[in-house]
Amino acid sequence: MTTKATTATRSEHGKPTIAFSKPVDKLQQHYVAPAPSPWTDPLELIIWENIAYLANDKRRAEAFAVLKRTIGTRPDQILAAQHSALAAIGKASILPDVVAA
Repeated sequence: MTTKATTATRSEHGKPTIAFSKPVDKLQQHYVAPAPSPWTDPLELIIWENIAYLANDKRRAEAFAVLKRTIGTRPDQILAAQHSALAAIGKASILPDVVAA
C-alpha cells in the first residue's frame, strides 16, 4: 500500500497540522487584496469608526471632515470643545438623539 506524500506535520500530540501560511495563500489567491488603510493615526481611526454610529461611509466622512475642520482630532482639541459642537457633529449618526445626548 502506498501513501500520498503530505506537507502536513504532526503536533506533539500526534495530530496532523498544516502551516498557517497555506490557507492564507489560498485566500489571497481567491480574494482581491484590500486597499491600504488611509489611516496613519490610530486615534483618528477610532474617531472615524465612532463619529457617526452606524452611518454610511458618506455621512461618516462628512461628520469626520466637520470635526477635523471645526474642532480638530487631537485629544486636547476634543476635550476643549463645547459639548454642543460635538453633539451637532454626532447628529450624523443614525441615532442622533442618543449619540448627541
